[in-house]
Parts: sequence; C-alpha cells; structure tokens
Amino acid sequence: MKIVCHAVAALLAASLLACGEGEEKRRQQEQLSLLEAQSATVARRLATQTRALSDARDRLLGLRSELALHNTETLQYIQAHQVSVSCLRNVDAAFGRRNVYAAQASEWSKSFAVVCSVGLLNRTFADQVSASAQYLQQADRRANSLKDQIATLEKSVENLRQDVRRSQDAVDRITTQLVRLHQPSDSR
Repeated sequence: MKIVCHAVAALLAASLLACGEGEEKRRQQEQLSLLEAQSATVARRLATQTRALSDARDRLLGLRSELALHNTETLQYIQAHQVSVSCLRNVDAAFGRRNVYAAQASEWSKSFAVVCSVGLLNRTFADQVSASAQYLQQADRRANSLKDQIATLEKSVENLRQDVRRSQDAVDRITTQLVRLHQPSDSR
C-alpha cells in the first residue's frame, strides 16, 4: 500500500509539474504574441517616421537651395541696378532694418549721392528707383519668409530625429525581449 501511495503521490507531483510547465509555456506564448504585435506596430511607426524625416530633410534642402538662388538673383539685381538702388533716399525706410540687402545699398548710396540728386529729377529714373525699392522690399519679404520656413522645418527635423531615435530604441528593447523569450528556459 505504501508503494502504491508513493506511486500515486509521484504521479500527482508529475501531473502538477506538467501542468505548471504547461501554464508557464502558455504564459510565455501569450507574452511572445504580445511582444510580436508590439514589435510590428513600433516597426510600422518607425518606418513612417523615417519616411517623414527623409521628406522633411528633402524639403529643408529644397528651401535652402531656394534661398541661395533667391539671394543670388537679388544680388544680381542689385548689381545690375546699382545707381537706382543707391538712390533710395532712406535705405532703412526702403529696406527695413532687417533687410538682408540694405548694407549693400547703403554703401553705394554714399558713392552715388550726387548722381542721385540730379537723376531723381528725371521721371523715368525716379520710376526706376521706385521699382528698385519695391523689388528689394519684395525680395526681403521672400528671403525672410524662406528663413522662417527653414527655421520651422529645422525644428521639425530635430523633433522627427528624436521620434525616430525613440522608436528605434523601442524596437531594440522589444527585440531583446523576444530573443530572451525564444531562448531555452535553462539558459536564462
């Protein structure tokens, strides 16, 4: 009878152990499924963020190129219209204090002061001076607009970089957890 009781006890212990191992495997499988779903979600988010970052960098490069071209064209205009640009009576009034082209015009206005005094008596020349003032004011607004867009986009690019970094860190953490779950329990 003792042998039968010990055999029954051993069989019960083995059954309980097997149930415990089955429960542990089920729990691990649930955890594995959850982590795989999280991994897929984070990987999709990372791909979307990476594309957005690439697009933002491309837009930033485009804006910087557009600003460089705009500045080149404006400086060419100033070169081609030195006399009329230099005749703007009050450079700060015509250009505004923030105008990126005011310094160039201010230098010339000292050199061409006499020519301007006589030239402004001519209606055609006065119209040319007025057109130069309008052109340079518009050029300044455009340059400042591009600079503002660049500054905004630079902040956006930095935020996207941080988002990508956080998502990549999340992918790495989940991958590490998945690797641990796939390892045999005795090696953990």
